[in-house]
Amino acid sequence: MNCLAKRVGFALIAAAVLAAFAFAPVPAGLDRPGMLALGLTLFNITLWMGNVVPKPIAGLLVMILLPVLGVTASLGATIKDFISSVFFFLLAAFAIAAMVRNSDLPQRLMGLLLRWFKGSSRLIVLAYMLASAIISTVMSDLAACALFAAVVLAVFENPDLGLRFDKRFMKCVMIGVPIGSLAGGIATPIGSSSNFTMLELLFQTNGMEVSFFQWMVVGVPIAVISVLAGWAALCVTFRPAPLTCEEMDALRSACGHLGPLTAKEWKTIALVTAMFVLWILTSYLPGLDSTMVAMIGMVVMFVPAMDLLTWDEYSREVPWDLVIMLGCLMALASALLSTGAIDWVANSLLGGTTDWPAFGILFMMGAAIALLRAFVPSGPPIVVMLTPAMVALAVNTGIDPLCVIMTMSIWAQITFLIPAIDALYLITYQRGHYTIFDVLKFGVPLTVVLLVVFTAILPPLVSLAEVL
Repeated sequence: MNCLAKRVGFALIAAAVLAAFAFAPVPAGLDRPGMLALGLTLFNITLWMGNVVPKPIAGLLVMILLPVLGVTASLGATIKDFISSVFFFLLAAFAIAAMVRNSDLPQRLMGLLLRWFKGSSRLIVLAYMLASAIISTVMSDLAACALFAAVVLAVFENPDLGLRFDKRFMKCVMIGVPIGSLAGGIATPIGSSSNFTMLELLFQTNGMEVSFFQWMVVGVPIAVISVLAGWAALCVTFRPAPLTCEEMDALRSACGHLGPLTAKEWKTIALVTAMFVLWILTSYLPGLDSTMVAMIGMVVMFVPAMDLLTWDEYSREVPWDLVIMLGCLMALASALLSTGAIDWVANSLLGGTTDWPAFGILFMMGAAIALLRAFVPSGPPIVVMLTPAMVALAVNTGIDPLCVIMTMSIWAQITFLIPAIDALYLITYQRGHYTIFDVLKFGVPLTVVLLVVFTAILPPLVSLAEVL
């Protein structure tokens, strides 16, 4: 089937799905607006699956159809749900990413870790994973992965160096960098666009607020465990050979000889540190919230004497398609909530689990999301579609909603299964250094082990976070 025929076919399927929800009998416990909200959700997903139009355009079409079909009162009301705090937080978060990328700080961090870990091939793999994870806490997972992959590939694929690195070592690094980038995104609310989106949805559905510091109390240990477990699994599975002195020198030289920190880099460090301190203080200072801190920090980047970013540098960093898509999804999520469609789905599909123990429910959630994530190229669509229903289930079963949110954050972001699907893995997968089977070989058992571990430790970590 050619591309045009495929797009037209999926467009017809999407239209048929929406028509079915518009004219089918309404089940008990749901009304027609709720039925149409669910139909528009499936309509949107079908458009995505067939690449009928770009994802942001599909989202905008759904926003138009919400008031046209009577799901929301007006387009103006729908747009208000689009422009939420998530929108402005994302704009500021991408400014932080652009500022960090605009410096040599990531390369300096990599060089420092390489000096610490010396010549052990296994520790060098860990160094690349840790560096990508640390940088990913303040910039997008995709950007962090692309940054460190470029540094490594400049050595691995440089014929002028005359080096033949061990294939098992290259395999470990090329898989490890995406894992580190994904894991680092769990550590902080700004580490991934999914995290702050979930916090906003948690507040909308449950009225529960989670501070920046509370998130880190849970997210940092989870990120560290993810990196260390991924590293151990890679080394046990592939057993990378030791590096020669020439290979080690080549890896170090890729980080460059950068000299002392520049004034601009000192200002970048100072601003990021100040923002982290203020984010933590949002728990104790009334009137100060995470979005406000992010926006203040973004403004400071552009003021005279700071000049940490130009507007062109910032514009190139912002993935406007993601920003628009998430805004549209937030508007759709609001419609699903206001019509009661989410409660109906939660009761219909998950009601049978209400008598399960908390461990079983959280494990089931994590396993379902992990499996779904293996076939969806990014986490935000999963997060927006599933978070309200998962939070509703938590409330009905007496589970702390933050446990559910962190389960979503872990398994909607990090995956050890099919790299050819994930947008972030594709940065290294397409270079041909590893196969889908290589990832599945260690990824399946690692996923099962971490499902058990994370399900067990989340409740005590969440309890600690809410006490502090």
